[in-house]
Amino acid sequence: SISKEGRASILKSMSHLASENELYRELLKEKLSTFNFSRSTLNFQLLFEWLRDYGFNTDQVHFIHEALKTGHPGTSFFSPTHRVTIERDGLELTPICQQVNINIELTYQQVENDANFEMDKSPEVAQLDYDKLTFPLQLRKWQAGDRFHPLGMRGSKLLSDNAVDYSLEVSRFVEITADLPVEGRGVPAGRSLIIYPSVAQVSFKCAFPVTVDPTITAHIYIDYQDFVSSLGGKCLPHLDALPPGILDYSVEPEVFDCVESIR
Repeated sequence: SISKEGRASILKSMSHLASENELYRELLKEKLSTFNFSRSTLNFQLLFEWLRDYGFNTDQVHFIHEALKTGHPGTSFFSPTHRVTIERDGLELTPICQQVNINIELTYQQVENDANFEMDKSPEVAQLDYDKLTFPLQLRKWQAGDRFHPLGMRGSKLLSDNAVDYSLEVSRFVEITADLPVEGRGVPAGRSLIIYPSVAQVSFKCAFPVTVDPTITAHIYIDYQDFVSSLGGKCLPHLDALPPGILDYSVEPEVFDCVESIR
């Protein structure tokens, strides 16, 4: 166990690392602006630190990292403001035009939502609640925080460009949320990795019916090598031992603070 004085020292060190992190990030941003990401210089942590400022989340960076590692030239990934394209010799980051004012001619028809009303599922038709519309209508790209209401389901969901559960042909899913302990892996003998917070909230989207509870089999951990190569001890979590039928998952927080202790 850790003594009261030891815990106070650790918390002080973590606070000091957090204050230094802002300086590191500014220096890193300048350095990464000229860094060439290729398969020979592949590092997930550096890739995440570079792309997070351009609106890419951890899941997207995972996909980009895998595509760069396996080699898929021409593949593109989008954030609300930028596009990353896999090239033969690395990555190309380009901004997306923020706003274009154009006039579009639309044909519309008002219908009553009565007992005979049927939803038109054609991709060329949008059926909207007229009372909730504000004119003039504005057409724009996806933005963080946008939500939609899936047909046949209760409640709303954040609209994401990598919503795995809706790209798969499943009729229903079950969302299971649990607090799981975060462990350190690959830590050398005589050392320990203190992780804050030590518990993560993990949400699983499971295909219905659920046959195995993922909160029993899944494990969340911080890889010691990620800590060694991190800036200021900030590390991304990993999950393993996921059972079949997991459509998607999310972890809160996305980044954990880690401090090494010598026993």
